[in-house]
Amino acid sequence: MKESNIFIIYETDREKKILNDFVTTVNKNGISITMEEVPSQPKMGVEWLMATAVVIYLAKPYFNSFLSEMGKDHYQLLKKGLLDLKDCFFGDNVAKRVLIPSSSSPNKLKDKSGKYSLDFSIMAEANNGNRFKLLIPKEITNQEYTNTITSFLMFLEKYNNNEVKEIPNEFIFSKTILLSYNSELDKLEFINPFAKIK
Repeated sequence: MKESNIFIIYETDREKKILNDFVTTVNKNGISITMEEVPSQPKMGVEWLMATAVVIYLAKPYFNSFLSEMGKDHYQLLKKGLLDLKDCFFGDNVAKRVLIPSSSSPNKLKDKSGKYSLDFSIMAEANNGNRFKLLIPKEITNQEYTNTITSFLMFLEKYNNNEVKEIPNEFIFSKTILLSYNSELDKLEFINPFAKIK
């Protein structure tokens, strides 16, 4: 498993067909891609930490290649592939999953329910067994999506070049570090999934 550069996890044949185009775009320069279907099933836990229906996971070996001169070319392919997925998972004409809270805690999600996509996310391997997860809002413009993807990839490059200072423990939950793009400030921010839960 560690030998692959990119892992793609998906739930349905519809998503597999969409992701085949992504694989065609990024499957260059010896990049190793593993696709795995995971049956859809009810999930329990904190919404933002749960796996989305589709997860594109960038493993450490990818960054070892990505930071080489040859890898610089692949960065553009990866960026293009991720940008091309926007209309497949976001927009008014795309069916979206919804989260149904349990009857014993219907108010837990009132402040943040539905903010981020349950259909698509991007994750990347971090140090110390941690992983980054990029949360992408369900409602997002083309420009915001482009800025989100670009900012995340730039962050990952800096992180893997040791240009990002240590991430505070207050932003690490179950080995996951959540990030979201703030369009008003034009930057990525670390997210605390418990901040708004009363």
